[in-house]
Amino acid sequence: MKICKKKSVLAILTILIILCFLLYLRIREENNKYSKDMKYFINTVEENYPYQEYLNFDEKKDFYLEAAQSCESLEEFYKLLKSIVKPYNGLGHLFILNAEEYYLHQVTYDMALEDRLISLENDNYKILNDNEVKATYDQLSSLTGTTLDKVKQSMYENQNGENKENVHFQKYDDVLVIKIDSFDYSLIENDMKIIKEYLATYDGDCIAFDIRENSGGADSYWINLVAMTSDQDYEYNKKVTGRGEISLSYAKEEIEDAILHQSKDDFEIQVEKKIESQNIYNFPKRYILTSSKNLSSADTFVKFAKESNYAVSVGEHTKGSGGDFLNPMLLELPNTHIIFRMDACKTDEIGSKPDIAVTGDALQFFLNMEK
Repeated sequence: MKICKKKSVLAILTILIILCFLLYLRIREENNKYSKDMKYFINTVEENYPYQEYLNFDEKKDFYLEAAQSCESLEEFYKLLKSIVKPYNGLGHLFILNAEEYYLHQVTYDMALEDRLISLENDNYKILNDNEVKATYDQLSSLTGTTLDKVKQSMYENQNGENKENVHFQKYDDVLVIKIDSFDYSLIENDMKIIKEYLATYDGDCIAFDIRENSGGADSYWINLVAMTSDQDYEYNKKVTGRGEISLSYAKEEIEDAILHQSKDDFEIQVEKKIESQNIYNFPKRYILTSSKNLSSADTFVKFAKESNYAVSVGEHTKGSGGDFLNPMLLELPNTHIIFRMDACKTDEIGSKPDIAVTGDALQFFLNMEK
């Protein structure tokens, strides 16, 4: 009897030891997962991020890896990644997508697919619709309370014209100022109708696009503005540079036969963009009011206007990350399936210096100038 009890106790202890060991292995595997993804993230950014001169990963690499090893949940690891990219303030679109941003990207790419601007083979589209990525962001959505359905509803309201707060018109004597808060893709169709209808009532010859609060969106938005408001056709040519195999592969997919130079460490691409006039309106005097808040496609608009003489820019130096006409790359961490984003290429200049630099109120300066 005693022998049986001893055997039972021994069996229970053995089972407990095995369970504890398995739990330890699972925790270690989870921690290794975060550590591996951190190493992948650091290596990928170091090899492919076009703004290498601003990276300081070398100083903190060991700290990041140790911190990842200590993470106990997906949410904790996600917050660690966010803290790492925060100091870069979105330069080169370097960013970790949260659930809301993931859903925004997903719906935007679905809309682009419907409009036949991309195919099912688009790299970013495939990552956004990967099942493991979807599972990760369904889990992370608890941090923001955002759901895919809420984002879809909001964006399709934009597309159907239910959101009319993005474009604002103000006449100052003979000058028309059109304030545009966002170049979001979902707003293009409705906003172009609103702008086109309003311009039909305006008999002046001077318009100004006030984009000082605009942080970007889709290049297609401002390309439609250009085509609507000028009777000229435009051609934009720009050399952009990048580095790393991932960036090169992405650029080749986006712009065929455009590689000018390629070496072990970097490459150079000639970007060409043609904009054909819709021959609807032609305003001889065109201006863009700028600020340090302008980045991404808002910055590209300013760069294009300067290069092509489409419009005179007035205001502050823009923030940057525009000019290459390439959508930022979406990259997936192999174990946690969190998405991080960054540019494949960059222009020589970070941001755009306006034609007329203004440190104060650019709108008031412009209005005084036009008196």
